Formats: sequence, structure tokens, C-alpha cells
Amino acid sequence: MPNKLIYALLIAIALSPSISAQKRSIPPSTLLQIVKAEDERRWDNDLRSLLSSPNSSIRKRAALAAGRIGNEDAVNALTPLIEKDADISVRAMAAFALGEIESETAANALIAVLKNQLAPVELRVRAIEALGKIAAALPSEQETRQRELGAAILVALNPADESTLQFGVTALLRSRPAHAGKTIANFLGHPNARVRADAANALARLRLNDGNDQLRKL
Repeated sequence: MPNKLIYALLIAIALSPSISAQKRSIPPSTLLQIVKAEDERRWDNDLRSLLSSPNSSIRKRAALAAGRIGNEDAVNALTPLIEKDADISVRAMAAFALGEIESETAANALIAVLKNQLAPVELRVRAIEALGKIAAALPSEQETRQRELGAAILVALNPADESTLQFGVTALLRSRPAHAGKTIANFLGHPNARVRADAANALARLRLNDGNDQLRKL
């Protein structure tokens, strides 16, 4: 399908009455600009400038685009968003985008989120997810750093919060921290079946013996 037709359809979707309120608040011309940048995998100053738009929906959508484009140069523009944007959903999206870029240069900012006990759960969950993706993308010669990121994830897990665990167990699987088996095995008794299944999967894929008795009972 020609690009012009694709973009025309995108504008029509943006104007559709069934589109979400968030997307309706983004002017069609701006949405088209963002989608074109995504389609062309183009990170440039035009997209960067949208991250400081007064419209939080634009900032959020531009952050998602930056993550999908995957250019490491976007890390420096996204990091301030997770630290101080007024809209928590924008901060969470920026953290998600940093995970999509998979650059180790974003790791310290994400770890800082996890160390902040006052950080909202939505942001902490996305920071955990992002650190897991970054850790998984590190080359073998950076195994020590991978385990450091995994250790940060391990410390940040809150057994009382199901959303943290659902993202956190997968992040542990990706980051492979040392001595994670006992912690993961504890989740085999969680009341949420999804958490139990993820924990069992992680133990199996990491080839850990922790939790074998619980697994037999399950």
C-alpha cells in the first residue's frame, strides 16, 4: 500500500469518533508526524521537540515512538521524562521506551527509579521491565553488569504487588541475577496463577533446582 494512502488512513483513524480520548487530544498533523518518524525509523530534532510539548498525550506518544525507533541517541531525551514529567503515564511510557531501546546507558536512571520508594507503582513496574530488556541485550562480556541489573530488579520486587511480580519474574529471567532461585521459588505459592506459572517457567528456563518440591505439588 503506498505510503500516502497509509498516512491518509491514519489521519482518518485519528479523527474517528471511536478513537480513545488520549489520541483525540493529539492533533492529526502531529500524529501523522510521529507515525511517519516511526515508519521511517527516524529519530530527529522534530520528534525530540515533541517530548517537551505542553500536551501530555503528545509527549507520551512521542516517547513511545522514540522507543519503537530504537535509536540510542534518544536516551538522553527520554531520561528527563522519567525523572520529572508531571504526568505519571508519560514517565511510565518513557521508562518503557528506554527498555525498547535496550541501551545500557539508560540503566542507571532506571535503577534510580527503583531505589525511590516514593516512585509510583506504574513507573516502577515499567522500570523493572525495561531493566530486564536491557540486561538481556547485553553482550556476554558484560555478564557482570547484567547480573548487577538483575540484582537491582531482585531487590525491587514487592511480593504484595501482583503487577510488579508479573513483570518482575520475566525481568529476572532475562537478567539472570545470582542467587535468584530462592526468591523465584517463593512465588510458586502466590495466589495469582499467572505469577505461579511465570515463576515455574523462570525456574525451568534458568535450570534452577529451587522449588522442585513445590513444582511437584503444583
